[in-house]
Amino acid sequence: MSASYLCTLCVLCFVLTLARGVYIRAPSGKESYAQYPKWNACINASLSFEFKTSQGTGILMYTDDGGSYDFFELSLEGGAARLRINIVDGHDGSVEFQVGQNLNDNKWHRVTLQRNRMETTFSVDQESSKNVSYGSDFYFGKLENNSDVFFGGLPESYMKNLENLALPSVMFSKHLAVEIRNVIYGNCSCEPVRGSLVNGVSLDGRFTEACEQRNPCGDCLCISADAGPQCQCDETDRCGKGKRTGYSGNFMSTGA
Repeated sequence: MSASYLCTLCVLCFVLTLARGVYIRAPSGKESYAQYPKWNACINASLSFEFKTSQGTGILMYTDDGGSYDFFELSLEGGAARLRINIVDGHDGSVEFQVGQNLNDNKWHRVTLQRNRMETTFSVDQESSKNVSYGSDFYFGKLENNSDVFFGGLPESYMKNLENLALPSVMFSKHLAVEIRNVIYGNCSCEPVRGSLVNGVSLDGRFTEACEQRNPCGDCLCISADAGPQCQCDETDRCGKGKRTGYSGNFMSTGA
């Protein structure tokens, strides 16, 4: 076997390693989750991420207001994505969405949650669903009290303090073995930023996102793609200032 062939093989393996995201193993009967920073889910906020799994049922993402009313609960049920949200005061204000099918095909799928005051748009890949919450208060809790964003499950410590959850039933949902990458927060500033892993249990440390290994994008948004990090520099910022750094813009490949 030639030295040049071995070198090419090593580079290929390195690129494939970079392309992976956070992998939550979810061993049966054990605690498993990935924890990301709080999402400032104000009335014009967005949250997007990509996931890959072969498991058809389980909790995919959860965040809430710290135990009062507001929550976002996203799960897979029979390979379809089901979103339940509450963004108005009161336990009867929740609305539901269901999008997609066969999402447990072990391929990357992109999820986007987009708020526009009383209207929420839930998208998976190219399929979208909109729903309206009726009420008078459309703010998502108070940021200082809100929970972090959890993927694949929640810490077992919540089981002893269910009153700290706006939707306690989430603790009885099946944990999900899933890979997560490109967690992008569109907070009140409307400037999308990458969310980085804060904590987790039952994570496979061999799989790290491309942009977490190397971010060559400067002021542009770094997106982890199968071939490594890519930079997104869209000049048509819908917020009306600076460069628009969102998924709808132009990609500039940096290679691996």
